[in-house]
Amino acid sequence: MCNLISLFRLAGGILSLATLGIGGYFYINNYEDLDCGNMKLAIALGLSSIILFLVNIITYISSCNKKWVITLCGLFLLGSTGYNIYIKENIDQQCKQNYENKNIWEYYIYMYVSMIVLSVIFVGLVITSSCFKKKNEND
Repeated sequence: MCNLISLFRLAGGILSLATLGIGGYFYINNYEDLDCGNMKLAIALGLSSIILFLVNIITYISSCNKKWVITLCGLFLLGSTGYNIYIKENIDQQCKQNYENKNIWEYYIYMYVSMIVLSVIFVGLVITSSCFKKKNEND
């Protein structure tokens, strides 16, 4: 069970780093082109929640914080993911076409999928940690 938790942490950390590297570079270079559909806010929330999630995974691995801290940061990640799902589903077609023409939409979809995967990893961490804790309490 401990290996599964470590695997979730490792996968979350690697995906977070990759998304931050690609996303940060892209966001900085295309900031002015994000002019419709609340995309500036959606991407900023996404990147900030990923940064927070990554920092908390690292500090949790090194035992510098408690489970409630990573849970709180994970909930922020889930909320940010929910907001990005809302933006993706409600963006008007003209705005989406504008982003596709500027090759921005592909990045957004990458970040969007990455946030969903990180949210699943967070839920997996919570479930496996809870199961592992219950198993140890029963022994």
